[in-house]
Amino acid sequence: MGETNEDVLPPKGAEEASTGSSVGAVVPDWTEEEERAVRRKIDWHLIPLLTVLYLFCFLDRANIGNAYIEGLKEDLKLRDHQFNWALTIFFVVFGLCDIPSSILLKRLGGAIWIPFLFIGFGLISLCTAFVRNYTDLMLARAFLGGFEGGVIPCFAFYLSLFYRRTEHLFRVSIFIATTMMAGGFGGLLASGFSNIPSWGVDSMRIHTWRNIFFFEGLITMLLGIGAIFFLVSTPMQCKFLDERERYIATERLLLDHRIDWMEPVERRHVKAAICNIHTTICAVGFMCSALTLNSLAFSMPAILRNLGWTSTKAQLMTVPPFVFGWLTAIVFAFFSDRMRRRGVFIVPLALFGVVGFSVLVSSPSVKYKYMAMFFAASGLPSAGIIYLCWGLNNVASPAVRAVAGGYITVLGTFAALTATWTYLPENAPSYTQGHAVNLAVSALSVATALTGIAYVHYENGARSKGRRDGRLEKELDGGEGVGAGGGGGGAERERLELLLGHRHPRFRYIP
Repeated sequence: MGETNEDVLPPKGAEEASTGSSVGAVVPDWTEEEERAVRRKIDWHLIPLLTVLYLFCFLDRANIGNAYIEGLKEDLKLRDHQFNWALTIFFVVFGLCDIPSSILLKRLGGAIWIPFLFIGFGLISLCTAFVRNYTDLMLARAFLGGFEGGVIPCFAFYLSLFYRRTEHLFRVSIFIATTMMAGGFGGLLASGFSNIPSWGVDSMRIHTWRNIFFFEGLITMLLGIGAIFFLVSTPMQCKFLDERERYIATERLLLDHRIDWMEPVERRHVKAAICNIHTTICAVGFMCSALTLNSLAFSMPAILRNLGWTSTKAQLMTVPPFVFGWLTAIVFAFFSDRMRRRGVFIVPLALFGVVGFSVLVSSPSVKYKYMAMFFAASGLPSAGIIYLCWGLNNVASPAVRAVAGGYITVLGTFAALTATWTYLPENAPSYTQGHAVNLAVSALSVATALTGIAYVHYENGARSKGRRDGRLEKELDGGEGVGAGGGGGGAERERLELLLGHRHPRFRYIP
């Protein structure tokens, strides 16, 4: 991949040509047309299903904001900041489950773990239609957080088992960008479901906001059940591919980094993920994005209603900004994969947030405030997708990626906790405090992206100049060194590639 050279660690048995540089070129034994056909089949089998699944995942999380303006607060007699505490408890449990959920997916496989999660939180969402008071609501949100915790890193890690690093972001962006689409689509669904006539037994009538939880939860459960019959855990299990295609689907990933499909997650993998400077940079950036995304998802209906619109109109007016954010995320992800760059695409997105929230803080005009919502919804929420994939792209081992994805989203969960307190009822109708917080994290995201770019270029340069070759010598038994370009026995070289992963001198970060 240009100066970073993505032929990082060659696969076993592949033909390696000498290039006279420190990085060998791997010659695959299949044609580009064959690989493209395999990739297209995987796309059509996995991406539509994952996109719909994640859409309803985020709907089940954020529909409480739609329910709030449809009478949830009044029916449950919520006082003071009880609604905000209900939002908070979700993310407390959510954050605790991020890394364990990723490890369980690695151990059990996506074909088992992902449907289990979706059936679980679909059922919890459905049951939320029957809550009677604040305590019931807190319990429902806590259990929902337990099942939804880890869905983002699980999905991102799951796709990394099927796609090369330069194919990964665009696919992940398609389904994660539905978080923006969910904001708009959720407004449409909430408007429709809330107008369904009251039904149920006399002791528990289902109406308005209760309909939102019931029907969206039911749809999620049905999708989770359907996923059991469609998802597979590894490329070798893809029954929709023939034997030759399964071989290509598996071996082509080895052109990016050495993969041991059966490698269990160990303590060294946890250390490698958390102690990686670049992963931490991406985690901080994802944290900024998560704060903005979740604060807008939960609060945009209330923000727009306080511009003077009715509840129904406010629900519908959330649609255009979120749809625009979804389109922005897809376009930026496409060109990021095409140009094989990550950081340079984050910077303008973060600047979108700076512009949008600056207008929301300073302008008294309803027209300008609504226009600024388009910038706000398309800025950091779109950048978060790139931050997550950037972090996953720059670790070599599947076991480390499983932990890294959870680590990045854990920090995002901490930010989401803050998001539940950025827009408070007493700050209405201007919500200056919430807009100011999001303005600050947008500026922080710009600085974080620039730091990530600088670090990657520094580290790749250091490896090209041989400054990291000592890592090989340190790991070799008996202190016998090998150069970054190879040397040493085949078994010993393979051991070092697996052991060092993204710390290997021949590994190059995507900038």
